[in-house]
Amino acid sequence: MIPLIVLLAACDSGPVALTAPDAWAWEQDGGAFADSRPPDLDCAFDPFVVEDELIEIRTADCGHVTLTTVTLVPLRAGDAVELVLQNGPLTADEDGEATVVLTIDGLVALERSLPIPSAGAFHSETWTADAVPAGADVVFHARNHGVNAYRLNRLERVR
Repeated sequence: MIPLIVLLAACDSGPVALTAPDAWAWEQDGGAFADSRPPDLDCAFDPFVVEDELIEIRTADCGHVTLTTVTLVPLRAGDAVELVLQNGPLTADEDGEATVVLTIDGLVALERSLPIPSAGAFHSETWTADAVPAGADVVFHARNHGVNAYRLNRLERVR
């Protein structure tokens, strides 16, 4: 019986994916970020793709994108959540600012304001979680003008 207990304890450590790549959905009305959505915005096409198991928001056809999914595993208070976000080169006809936000159970885990134009970059964050049950909402939001891309490279619980 002791080896089984040790085995179970070992399974609870290390990085664990917090979400499933194929479970993200587009909130066409802006979801949690509806208040910042321009009223005349018309997004005709899904503004995101899943490539190599990574989520990528593409703003060519929609400059205000909110995606949602749920957590696959629970978080204990104090768990570390590691996030890595990548943006490609940010361009537009006029200078401006992009905003990228990721929330977990309504709490902001990452928020960045990025100047347009600017070079591509990686943004890493380690967020200390409150207790969050499996099945809690996760929201990935980007808003900007121009033809740009934002990729969620990593979203993992680390113990």
